Amino acid sequence: MEQSPAALRMIDGCVLQYGDEIIQTCVRGLGGDIPQMLWPSISDCIYAVIQYSLVAAQQQQGLATTVETVHQWVYTAMLQWEINGVGSTAEARNDTTTNMKKKVVDMLFRFAAANVNKGGGASNNAAAGTKGKNMFKMLLTDFGKIAKGEMAIDSLLIYSL
Repeated sequence: MEQSPAALRMIDGCVLQYGDEIIQTCVRGLGGDIPQMLWPSISDCIYAVIQYSLVAAQQQQGLATTVETVHQWVYTAMLQWEINGVGSTAEARNDTTTNMKKKVVDMLFRFAAANVNKGGGASNNAAAGTKGKNMFKMLLTDFGKIAKGEMAIDSLLIYSL
């Protein structure tokens, strides 16, 4: 269903105004503030903001919220996330976690993009979209477990295959 340009601008304004705070709050929640049973809902929220930016970019409506803006929000939120038990020195820990977080953000956008078709809007390929969304949620869940020290950082290698 096509949205009117006025409705899209209104939604875009809300995402632009509150999107960064939404992403920050969700990522902080995954890092320890929110019970693990709520992580799938938090992942859905992050997914929705990323998905919005990808669909808006595909539709080329000239909206202010860009994929690059949302990518920066997610990356900045991830950079502030503490990771337990990574690296033997502060410098090694910083380099390892920064590189890992960049890769995780890139994978999140790749998984979210699996549900966007080339013509704009949600994909008609339900299997690809469902798989992408499921991988998105599993990646955030595993990353939350790594942040809490419940899982080894090596477990993320499966997502890069």
